[in-house]
Amino acid sequence: MPLSILAEAFYEELQDVLSAERQLVKALPKMAENATNPDLRKAIEAHLKETEEQVRLLEEAFGDTGKTEHAKSFDAMNGLISETESVLKESGESATKDAIIIACAQKVEHFEIATYGTLINC
Repeated sequence: MPLSILAEAFYEELQDVLSAERQLVKALPKMAENATNPDLRKAIEAHLKETEEQVRLLEEAFGDTGKTEHAKSFDAMNGLISETESVLKESGESATKDAIIIACAQKVEHFEIATYGTLINC
């Protein structure tokens, strides 16, 4: 779709972030399961609930646009999730693994911040 008007760019970004949030709903339980620090595990579980709410709100936003809800596969999030899953399979010290889980989560959050910032400005 050509991005000739801002509404089309908004719709494209909305599709990306819906895909990303849905992928994150699947990835967060694995991250929580692999976290060794109880506080980290709780934080990830809390973030899962927030992410599920984000998915609900995004689905609602599609209704507001009058366009069909569609989450296109978003390669950037696919890569971040794949990197995280790869890290979770590695062996290592608990504290190191937790630190890497946090790093992966921060990368995802930075993507989300950028995308939601774009949506606000469209």
